[in-house]
Amino acid sequence: MSAYRYEGACVSEDLATEEAKALAAAVRSAPAAATKLVQNEQVVRVLATRSKPQLRATFRIYMELHGKPLEEVVNQEYQ
Repeated sequence: MSAYRYEGACVSEDLATEEAKALAAAVRSAPAAATKLVQNEQVVRVLATRSKPQLRATFRIYMELHGKPLEEVVNQEYQ
């Protein structure tokens, strides 16, 4: 995997929706240890390559779809 992170201001709502759903699926299917979540290739790809504005859009859509911020869900699942 490349370490390239797009830093532009362009945000794709469609991509944010797709990736919010992918992150939700990864959280649901991850083993009980939070460290396993960061071993998920798709999670790492999203977090390592998307711009900050794109990640904000993804996290916002995740919250709209699931009613809680991704960070809160991860903290609850892996405490």
